[in-house]
Amino acid sequence: MKSSVYPSKVDIWLAAILILAPLVAVGIGVYVIIIGEKEGWIGIFTGAFIAVVMGALSIPCRYTIKEKEIKIKCGIYEDRIPIEKIIKIFPTMNPLSAPALSLKRIQIETVHSSYLISPKDRESFIEELNKRLPTRQSCGKEIN
Repeated sequence: MKSSVYPSKVDIWLAAILILAPLVAVGIGVYVIIIGEKEGWIGIFTGAFIAVVMGALSIPCRYTIKEKEIKIKCGIYEDRIPIEKIIKIFPTMNPLSAPALSLKRIQIETVHSSYLISPKDRESFIEELNKRLPTRQSCGKEIN
């Protein structure tokens, strides 16, 4: 089977935080320099540092369904979920920290772990994953 890539859904409020936080720090730094204080470079450096860290942790954010695994890639974070180990998948709005840029998520449970992801097209993702598990039940029901 062919691999399918699903980009993360991005909530507007989260995008605003990721963009505005470093911009505010840089803006304050520039303002402080304009009013004649030398310490403004601290704000500029802090804003730039925040932007680099947030970018490294969130860009790109996507999920790839391969023949035997789901690959999660969110910035420098990468994980793989073997499809054969999946016991449950279901839609959720769980707010726990995860490689997801939206609260409209899918929870994937395996024998040993639980994963939260937020593909932009949640329904298609679940549908395709179900096709890879033809003899199993999903969407909130245990998979045998």
